[in-house]
Amino acid sequence: MPVKFTSNLNKLVFAFFITLTLSVSADLTDQEKEPYLKAGITSSVQIERLIEKGVTAEQARPFYEKAPMINPYIIHAFIAHGITAETALTFDPRVADNPYYIKDILDAGITPETANCFINEGITSIDSITSLTNAGISAKTARKYFDENIESVYKISNLKTYQISPEVAGAAKRAGIRITTPYDLTGMQTALQQGLAIDDIQKYKGLASSADKLKELYTSKIPVTFLQQAMDKGVSVDDGVSLFFRGIDLDTYQSLTSDQKTCTTYPGSQLKFEYLDNLIGYQSEREPVPLPKALFSTLNSIFTHDYMYHFSTDDQLEILRFVENKVKEVESPTIHSLLYLTADIVSERIKYADVDDGELEQTFPKNCSIAEYWRRGIGDCDKYTSLGMVVFAQLKQLFPDVLKNVYLTKKLFTKVSGHAWNTVVIAEKDQLVITYIDITKYDDEERENACENEALLDIEDLLTSDETDGGPFEDKNGELGALNIKNFDYHYFLTGYQKQFCQQ
Repeated sequence: MPVKFTSNLNKLVFAFFITLTLSVSADLTDQEKEPYLKAGITSSVQIERLIEKGVTAEQARPFYEKAPMINPYIIHAFIAHGITAETALTFDPRVADNPYYIKDILDAGITPETANCFINEGITSIDSITSLTNAGISAKTARKYFDENIESVYKISNLKTYQISPEVAGAAKRAGIRITTPYDLTGMQTALQQGLAIDDIQKYKGLASSADKLKELYTSKIPVTFLQQAMDKGVSVDDGVSLFFRGIDLDTYQSLTSDQKTCTTYPGSQLKFEYLDNLIGYQSEREPVPLPKALFSTLNSIFTHDYMYHFSTDDQLEILRFVENKVKEVESPTIHSLLYLTADIVSERIKYADVDDGELEQTFPKNCSIAEYWRRGIGDCDKYTSLGMVVFAQLKQLFPDVLKNVYLTKKLFTKVSGHAWNTVVIAEKDQLVITYIDITKYDDEERENACENEALLDIEDLLTSDETDGGPFEDKNGELGALNIKNFDYHYFLTGYQKQFCQQ
């Protein structure tokens, strides 16, 4: 940020007084000129200027003797601001003849030595020097950020505070990864602490647009090559992450999706609602039923809540080991038994606790992985829901023939915001079969009492309603799939389905 220090105004003033030399000389008496001449000031024009500005010969002498580079016609400004010749000489020669600049530097509490360091690095803005100094950022460090095309003092200060070096910041900028929000700053700091190297950053170009997203991808330990290949096939980064954690390779993905629109393939009239226990003995198609990409993405997303963004391959392996031990007890796997096993595993590992409020909330790291709740053995409804999705995804990999066309996701299309549960969707060629699992209720010690008719979905209302045309849940009420009537609105579900999949 170089600045031209020679004042055009000073040049004009000098030229103006040179043209007046003859006329001014005639107006000065020898007596008036004598003290100035004794001080070594011989120019009548300069003497006239000093007298006009009230500068005595004694005041002017030090500037003539010690600081000849200072324009004589602005000596009065130095004196008016209390700046001595000695002080002016402590400043870089490029600013030593600028009393106004020196005054502002001193008024800002900046030493000449500090100012000179910044000036030598081409940083001359007083506001910038003040802000950088107050932030504890040296001139050389600031220069490094500037060389990386990061010139905002505010941004430099934040980067330095979060121990993000100029080299890292520059690499991120070249990769199109912004570091602007507090989440970005903490995200980059976390990634660096966990081993992210400068050379790694470029690998995420096109995959992450923010440092927060970069941290999510890096700490997940998903191979970058997998995500890049997914992008090459038109799969979004988030969908690529979901595919990886669900164990779906990119070639298999091609066989599980189609370019058809959801509503073309499955209009609302082809959604069949069932209680889970109605599915005893039910078998889905053995061959994969391709789903429209938008529907497939929704059903396979692992991102139910913020902490799912912090899931890693290490977390996945830890849970998988537990699941593998549990499946040894499975004698005849079916869709029905494996959905129940999902609930059994989750409810065995965690017990209900309100972990999002009060002192208990403070014991969990901010934005911790869902696996942290698994390890601690406690969680509330959304943790049951998310862990259900993780466990089922692993069961699906262990029993692909049974679960090939079965998807367990978060609750879909409901007015209820204060409670979470899982939706099961089974894909058939001509319809989608939909049911529910509420693992939190399943884990309730009082669940036997909770299964009384008044606490469950009111089948009679649905069966007698003209609008529901027989109702989505037609037969018996299964314990695990049961929901209170207030939690399910058939027409609201269809409206949400139409809105998401039919208005694209």
